[in-house]
Amino acid sequence: MCMDCYRLYGDVYVETALLGFYTKVGDMRTAHKVFDEISERNVVSWNSMIDGYLRLEDLAMAEGLFSSMTNKDVVSWNSMVSGYLRNGDMDKALSLFQEMPERKLSSWNAMISGYVECGDVESARELFSKMDKKDHLL
Repeated sequence: MCMDCYRLYGDVYVETALLGFYTKVGDMRTAHKVFDEISERNVVSWNSMIDGYLRLEDLAMAEGLFSSMTNKDVVSWNSMVSGYLRNGDMDKALSLFQEMPERKLSSWNAMISGYVECGDVESARELFSKMDKKDHLL
């Protein structure tokens, strides 16, 4: 797959959509080729790649991309936190959660659910008590 063949260079929307498609179907080899050739990488393209690797439980690749990102958004942070939680690594999830420059409700929900799923109800309660908007917990 080469993007020259499809004359997609310069259309960031088409490139990002194509990238999203390949990550969603789990074809990370092709997704990475698209990512490498994309004309303008934005936070959506980076997040698509991270999400694709996390779906395949390839934390090392996801971590590498996350570390390389210069402009992370809350989706970037939440994706990595959720990836660690799905793999049962509460320590890394909590460490990243604590580093987050901005936390949304989804960030709090992920961590609290992670604690509950691993049976640490006390830590879930403690984290819940630190939330600002408790009435929106999912």
